[in-house]
Amino acid sequence: MSINPTPKVSVIMAAHNEEHNISRTIKSILNQTFSDFEFIIINDGSTDKTDEIIKKYRYEDKRIHIISKENTGLADSLNIGIQHSSGEYIARMDADDVADEKRLEIQVNYLDNNPEIVMVGSWCYLIDLDRNIRIECKPPILNEDIRKHLQKDNPFIHSSVMMRKSVINKVGGYDRIQRMEDYDLWVRITKDYKVANIPMFLITRYENRNFYTRYYYNGLSRLDIYSKRLRYQLKAVRNFGLFPETFWYLSRTVISILLCKLGIR
Repeated sequence: MSINPTPKVSVIMAAHNEEHNISRTIKSILNQTFSDFEFIIINDGSTDKTDEIIKKYRYEDKRIHIISKENTGLADSLNIGIQHSSGEYIARMDADDVADEKRLEIQVNYLDNNPEIVMVGSWCYLIDLDRNIRIECKPPILNEDIRKHLQKDNPFIHSSVMMRKSVINKVGGYDRIQRMEDYDLWVRITKDYKVANIPMFLITRYENRNFYTRYYYNGLSRLDIYSKRLRYQLKAVRNFGLFPETFWYLSRTVISILLCKLGIR
Protein backbone atom coordinates (compact mmCIF):
# COMPACT_ATOMS: atom_id res chain seq x y z
CA MET A 1 0.00 0.00 0.00
CA SER A 2 1.41 3.40 -0.98
CA ILE A 3 1.66 5.89 1.87
CA ASN A 4 0.85 9.57 1.47
CA PRO A 5 3.55 11.53 3.38
CA THR A 6 0.99 14.25 4.11
CA PRO A 7 -2.29 12.42 4.76
CA LYS A 8 -5.59 14.24 5.03
CA VAL A 9 -6.39 12.68 8.42
CA SER A 10 -4.33 11.61 11.42
CA VAL A 11 -6.16 9.11 13.61
CA ILE A 12 -4.83 9.41 17.16
CA MET A 13 -5.31 6.58 19.66
CA ALA A 14 -3.71 5.93 23.04
CA ALA A 15 -3.70 2.43 24.51
CA HIS A 16 -2.87 1.14 27.97
CA ASN A 17 -3.28 -2.59 28.61
CA GLU A 18 -5.95 -3.11 25.92
CA GLU A 19 -4.91 -6.56 24.68
CA HIS A 20 -8.51 -7.84 24.80
CA ASN A 21 -10.02 -4.97 22.80
CA ILE A 22 -7.46 -3.33 20.57
CA SER A 23 -7.56 -5.75 17.61
CA ARG A 24 -11.19 -5.03 16.76
CA THR A 25 -10.53 -1.30 17.17
CA ILE A 26 -7.51 -1.29 14.85
CA LYS A 27 -9.39 -3.35 12.25
CA SER A 28 -12.28 -0.86 12.28
CA ILE A 29 -9.87 1.94 11.33
CA LEU A 30 -7.84 0.01 8.76
CA ASN A 31 -11.07 -1.06 7.02
CA GLN A 32 -12.35 2.49 6.52
CA THR A 33 -13.77 3.46 3.12
CA PHE A 34 -11.63 6.62 3.36
CA SER A 35 -8.01 5.57 3.07
CA ASP A 36 -5.97 8.82 3.09
CA PHE A 37 -4.96 8.67 6.74
CA GLU A 38 -2.15 7.82 9.10
CA PHE A 39 -2.92 5.89 12.28
CA ILE A 40 -0.80 7.02 15.22
CA ILE A 41 -1.05 4.63 18.17
CA ILE A 42 0.55 5.63 21.45
CA ASN A 43 1.40 2.65 23.63
CA ASP A 44 1.04 4.31 27.03
CA GLY A 45 3.21 2.02 29.14
CA SER A 46 1.26 -1.19 28.56
CA THR A 47 2.43 -4.25 30.49
CA ASP A 48 0.27 -6.83 28.68
CA LYS A 49 0.36 -7.89 25.00
CA THR A 50 -0.87 -4.55 23.64
CA ASP A 51 2.50 -3.63 22.13
CA GLU A 52 2.86 -7.04 20.48
CA ILE A 53 -0.59 -6.75 18.90
CA ILE A 54 0.03 -3.22 17.59
CA LYS A 55 3.33 -4.28 16.03
CA LYS A 56 1.63 -7.15 14.24
CA TYR A 57 -0.78 -4.73 12.54
CA ARG A 58 2.05 -2.27 11.85
CA TYR A 59 3.84 -5.00 9.91
CA GLU A 60 0.72 -5.51 7.78
CA ASP A 61 -0.20 -1.84 7.23
CA LYS A 62 2.41 0.91 7.10
CA ARG A 63 -0.17 3.62 7.77
CA ILE A 64 0.23 2.68 11.43
CA HIS A 65 2.87 4.58 13.40
CA ILE A 66 3.73 3.44 16.91
CA ILE A 67 4.90 5.66 19.75
CA SER A 68 5.90 3.74 22.89
CA LYS A 69 6.45 5.50 26.19
CA GLU A 70 6.00 5.16 29.93
CA ASN A 71 2.51 5.43 31.35
CA THR A 72 1.77 9.16 31.68
CA GLY A 73 -1.98 9.18 31.03
CA LEU A 74 -4.42 9.91 28.24
CA ALA A 75 -4.04 13.68 27.87
CA ASP A 76 -0.25 13.53 27.64
CA SER A 77 -0.43 10.61 25.19
CA LEU A 78 -2.88 12.42 22.91
CA ASN A 79 -0.78 15.60 22.88
CA ILE A 80 2.28 13.58 21.88
CA GLY A 81 0.29 11.90 19.11
CA ILE A 82 -0.95 15.25 17.82
CA GLN A 83 2.58 16.69 17.88
CA HIS A 84 3.76 13.82 15.66
CA SER A 85 0.78 14.01 13.30
CA SER A 86 0.83 15.25 9.71
CA GLY A 87 -2.86 15.42 8.85
CA GLU A 88 -5.06 18.44 8.34
CA TYR A 89 -7.71 16.76 10.48
CA ILE A 90 -7.24 14.91 13.77
CA ALA A 91 -9.63 12.00 14.37
CA ARG A 92 -9.80 10.63 17.88
CA MET A 93 -10.23 6.94 18.61
CA ASP A 94 -10.36 4.98 21.87
CA ALA A 95 -8.67 1.60 22.04
CA ASP A 96 -11.83 -0.22 23.15
CA ASP A 97 -14.32 1.30 20.68
CA VAL A 98 -15.24 0.43 17.08
CA ALA A 99 -15.71 2.87 14.20
CA ASP A 100 -18.29 2.48 11.46
CA GLU A 101 -16.50 1.77 8.18
CA LYS A 102 -17.68 5.10 6.72
CA ARG A 103 -16.86 7.19 9.76
CA LEU A 104 -13.79 8.98 8.36
CA GLU A 105 -15.35 9.47 4.93
CA ILE A 106 -18.49 11.05 6.38
CA GLN A 107 -16.64 13.35 8.77
CA VAL A 108 -14.04 14.48 6.22
CA ASN A 109 -16.82 15.36 3.77
CA TYR A 110 -18.64 17.25 6.50
CA LEU A 111 -15.63 19.36 7.48
CA ASP A 112 -14.66 19.97 3.85
CA ASN A 113 -18.16 21.21 3.07
CA ASN A 114 -18.62 23.23 6.28
CA PRO A 115 -15.48 25.36 6.71
CA GLU A 116 -17.03 27.30 9.61
CA ILE A 117 -17.17 24.10 11.69
CA VAL A 118 -13.85 23.21 13.37
CA MET A 119 -14.88 20.02 15.16
CA VAL A 120 -17.48 17.36 14.50
CA GLY A 121 -18.56 14.33 16.50
CA SER A 122 -21.33 11.79 16.07
CA TRP A 123 -23.86 9.65 17.86
CA CYS A 124 -22.81 6.40 19.46
CA TYR A 125 -24.15 2.95 20.32
CA LEU A 126 -23.35 1.55 23.75
CA ILE A 127 -23.53 -2.22 23.59
CA ASP A 128 -22.93 -5.04 26.04
CA LEU A 129 -20.51 -7.94 25.55
CA ASP A 130 -23.26 -9.91 23.79
CA ARG A 131 -23.53 -7.07 21.23
CA ASN A 132 -26.98 -6.01 22.43
CA ILE A 133 -27.59 -2.27 22.18
CA ARG A 134 -28.00 -0.91 25.71
CA ILE A 135 -28.13 2.81 24.97
CA GLU A 136 -28.30 5.03 21.92
CA CYS A 137 -26.20 8.09 22.79
CA LYS A 138 -27.55 11.07 20.88
CA PRO A 139 -25.68 14.24 21.89
CA PRO A 140 -26.96 17.56 20.50
CA ILE A 141 -26.30 18.31 16.84
CA LEU A 142 -26.20 22.07 16.35
CA ASN A 143 -23.59 24.50 17.68
CA GLU A 144 -26.00 26.53 19.82
CA ASP A 145 -27.49 23.41 21.40
CA ILE A 146 -24.00 22.06 22.10
CA ARG A 147 -23.06 25.29 23.87
CA LYS A 148 -26.14 24.93 26.06
CA HIS A 149 -25.34 21.29 26.77
CA LEU A 150 -21.82 22.23 27.91
CA GLN A 151 -23.50 23.87 30.90
CA LYS A 152 -25.09 20.50 31.69
CA ASP A 153 -22.53 17.86 30.72
CA ASN A 154 -20.07 16.72 28.05
CA PRO A 155 -21.77 17.02 24.61
CA PHE A 156 -19.32 14.87 22.63
CA ILE A 157 -18.40 11.20 22.46
CA HIS A 158 -14.63 11.56 22.68
CA SER A 159 -13.78 8.74 20.28
CA SER A 160 -16.20 10.11 17.67
CA VAL A 161 -14.54 13.51 17.31
CA MET A 162 -12.68 14.85 14.27
CA MET A 163 -11.00 18.26 14.65
CA ARG A 164 -9.02 20.70 12.55
CA LYS A 165 -5.43 20.40 13.76
CA SER A 166 -4.83 24.13 13.36
CA VAL A 167 -7.52 24.88 15.95
CA ILE A 168 -6.22 22.30 18.44
CA ASN A 169 -2.84 24.00 18.25
CA LYS A 170 -4.39 27.45 18.72
CA VAL A 171 -6.21 26.48 21.93
CA GLY A 172 -3.23 24.63 23.35
CA GLY A 173 -4.26 20.98 23.02
CA TYR A 174 -5.29 18.77 25.92
CA ASP A 175 -4.55 19.98 29.43
CA ARG A 176 -2.08 17.46 30.88
CA ILE A 177 -3.05 18.37 34.45
CA GLN A 178 -6.80 18.06 34.19
CA ARG A 179 -8.94 14.94 34.27
CA MET A 180 -12.01 14.93 32.03
CA GLU A 181 -9.53 16.43 29.57
CA ASP A 182 -11.98 16.15 26.69
CA TYR A 183 -14.68 18.22 28.44
CA ASP A 184 -12.06 20.87 29.23
CA LEU A 185 -10.91 20.99 25.58
CA TRP A 186 -14.46 21.29 24.23
CA VAL A 187 -15.15 24.28 26.50
CA ARG A 188 -12.03 26.04 25.20
CA ILE A 189 -12.74 25.27 21.54
CA THR A 190 -16.39 26.29 21.60
CA LYS A 191 -15.56 29.68 23.11
CA ASP A 192 -14.44 31.04 19.74
CA TYR A 193 -15.37 28.36 17.17
CA LYS A 194 -18.40 26.50 15.88
CA VAL A 195 -18.81 22.76 16.36
CA ALA A 196 -21.37 20.09 15.52
CA ASN A 197 -22.39 16.45 15.89
CA ILE A 198 -23.49 14.35 12.92
CA PRO A 199 -26.77 12.53 13.73
CA MET A 200 -25.41 9.15 12.69
CA PHE A 201 -24.13 6.24 14.79
CA LEU A 202 -20.49 6.27 13.68
CA ILE A 203 -19.02 4.79 16.88
CA THR A 204 -19.86 1.68 18.88
CA ARG A 205 -18.71 1.53 22.47
CA TYR A 206 -18.57 -1.63 24.53
CA GLU A 207 -19.71 -0.91 28.07
CA ASN A 208 -19.24 -3.45 30.83
CA ARG A 209 -18.68 -0.94 33.60
CA ASN A 210 -20.86 2.01 34.54
CA PHE A 211 -19.71 5.61 34.16
CA TYR A 212 -18.64 6.14 37.74
CA THR A 213 -16.76 2.84 37.99
CA ARG A 214 -14.69 3.83 34.96
CA TYR A 215 -13.63 7.03 36.72
CA TYR A 216 -12.94 5.22 40.00
CA TYR A 217 -10.48 3.07 38.08
CA ASN A 218 -8.81 6.30 36.99
CA GLY A 219 -8.47 7.53 40.55
CA LEU A 220 -11.49 9.85 40.67
CA SER A 221 -14.14 9.70 43.38
CA ARG A 222 -17.74 10.84 42.94
CA LEU A 223 -16.80 14.10 44.65
CA ASP A 224 -13.91 14.58 42.18
CA ILE A 225 -16.25 13.96 39.24
CA TYR A 226 -18.94 16.38 40.38
CA SER A 227 -16.38 19.04 41.35
CA LYS A 228 -14.67 18.91 37.97
CA ARG A 229 -18.01 18.86 36.16
CA LEU A 230 -19.02 22.04 38.01
CA ARG A 231 -15.72 23.65 37.04
CA TYR A 232 -16.34 23.08 33.33
CA GLN A 233 -20.02 24.01 33.60
CA LEU A 234 -19.00 27.36 35.09
CA LYS A 235 -16.38 27.86 32.37
CA ALA A 236 -19.14 27.37 29.80
CA VAL A 237 -21.32 29.89 31.62
CA ARG A 238 -18.48 32.44 31.55
CA ASN A 239 -18.01 31.82 27.83
CA PHE A 240 -21.64 32.06 26.72
CA GLY A 241 -23.68 33.46 29.60
CA LEU A 242 -26.13 31.37 31.59
CA PHE A 243 -28.87 29.78 29.52
CA PRO A 244 -32.09 29.77 31.60
CA GLU A 245 -32.86 26.13 30.86
CA THR A 246 -29.47 25.01 32.22
CA PHE A 247 -29.77 26.66 35.65
CA TRP A 248 -31.19 23.44 37.12
CA TYR A 249 -28.20 21.41 35.98
CA LEU A 250 -25.79 23.69 37.80
CA SER A 251 -27.94 23.48 40.91
CA ARG A 252 -28.07 19.69 40.68
CA THR A 253 -24.26 19.46 40.45
CA VAL A 254 -23.85 21.70 43.50
CA ILE A 255 -26.34 19.57 45.43
CA SER A 256 -24.45 16.41 44.44
CA ILE A 257 -21.19 17.93 45.73
CA LEU A 258 -22.82 18.81 49.06
CA LEU A 259 -24.28 15.31 49.41
CA CYS A 260 -20.86 13.77 48.71
CA LYS A 261 -19.24 15.97 51.36
CA LEU A 262 -21.93 14.93 53.84
CA GLY A 263 -21.31 11.29 53.00
CA ILE A 264 -24.85 10.78 51.73
CA ARG A 265 -23.95 10.09 48.10
